[in-house]
Amino acid sequence: MAVQSSSITLLYCPITRERFRDPVVGSDGHTYERESIIEWLHSHGTSPLTREPMSASSLRSNFVVKKLLEFEVQAKTKNYTFKLNVDVRKKHTRPLFQAHGKFIYEAEWLTNYNAPEVVILRLAGTRALKEADFYVKLTNHMNIVRTFGIVESDMEDRSSVMLLQEYASHGDLGELLRQQVTLPTEPVYRKIFAQISDGMSFLSDKHIVHGDLACRNILVFDYHQNDPKHILVKLTDFGLTRFSCLYETASVANTATLAIVPFRAAAPEVLRSNHRESYTEKSDMYSMAILMWEALSKGQAPWSHLNDMQQVCSKVLNGERPSQPLSCSDNLWRIIMECMADNSAHRPTFAQLKSRLNVLHPKLQQINERAQNFTSPNGRHAPLRQTERNVYVKDSIKFFINSLLTLVENPFKFQADLVVVTLSHVR
Repeated sequence: MAVQSSSITLLYCPITRERFRDPVVGSDGHTYERESIIEWLHSHGTSPLTREPMSASSLRSNFVVKKLLEFEVQAKTKNYTFKLNVDVRKKHTRPLFQAHGKFIYEAEWLTNYNAPEVVILRLAGTRALKEADFYVKLTNHMNIVRTFGIVESDMEDRSSVMLLQEYASHGDLGELLRQQVTLPTEPVYRKIFAQISDGMSFLSDKHIVHGDLACRNILVFDYHQNDPKHILVKLTDFGLTRFSCLYETASVANTATLAIVPFRAAAPEVLRSNHRESYTEKSDMYSMAILMWEALSKGQAPWSHLNDMQQVCSKVLNGERPSQPLSCSDNLWRIIMECMADNSAHRPTFAQLKSRLNVLHPKLQQINERAQNFTSPNGRHAPLRQTERNVYVKDSIKFFINSLLTLVENPFKFQADLVVVTLSHVR
């Protein structure tokens, strides 16, 4: 049975791709439908997602997902529409965060004490273009902040939309990184970037442009600076551009959320011409590159030494880019630079970016570096000696065979680029 990748969602089993009925979590940290994972383990004895050994005795009920499933049923009966001060209320009048017409309030339930922790996101000067259930379904992905519905109020400004969303205990990625004494390891960074890419690929498949991809719009739900297995980040605040297909401007004020252009991370084509055609997956990809630079720079704002928007625009349009952070390897920086290409056609898609991030596999890097480190006295690369070549080819073939075994047993885990890059160095 093949495990499909593309959109593993929070409420769907990654094996059957069907909605959970009895969710259980395995020793690999992933959640499955009980009957399906037991059948899988009896046949394979390993996790379908990590290929690590796993037994049925390690399975435990996932009460968090069960609670969310029960809440989903209740929310659906209300058409995903909640009343302020009836179903839910703001804990405090002062927002947890506010910027550029966006306000986030800590919230609490008044009628459902078993429901998940939530916040209210108010977007000033904005009206929803879709029904509430559309926004709920659009966030049914493990790397997109969950929206539970729309909050209505007779007291609030009618020129604002309020969304009820899940609460992120670790806050946003930029703030978290700024508070760290030491930076995370590169495997942790790659896991963060791969999860963001997965969420963005999901949105791109639905023709949704984020428009403001930055560390402040990545919320952190699980974090460990050394262990990629304990990383969970999610996208938020997507579709907030003046050409959004999700919202429309309800105010002529310059403070309206959709009127803001995040120029420090905006793609050259957006800076040249702020029109609908400029906002694409590829303009989001440029912003993704700036996001990666920002994260690798411990949450530092891009072009922070420049206060004037025109100075930033001039540099970007002249081909200048932020310099390589000290914490960034050359291999990762090459990928980031490709994402910042002036010509949008030369930037990868988010699916391609995720694949390339996964190519930066420790074993693969070790093999490739071995080939690159054999140099002649004049500093030029010399052909491998026969014994060195034999060892190198042996390792490459071994890696190739292991990758094929992964493909046969678990297509979800397999990354074809690993094999392609490995064999490309065999002379």
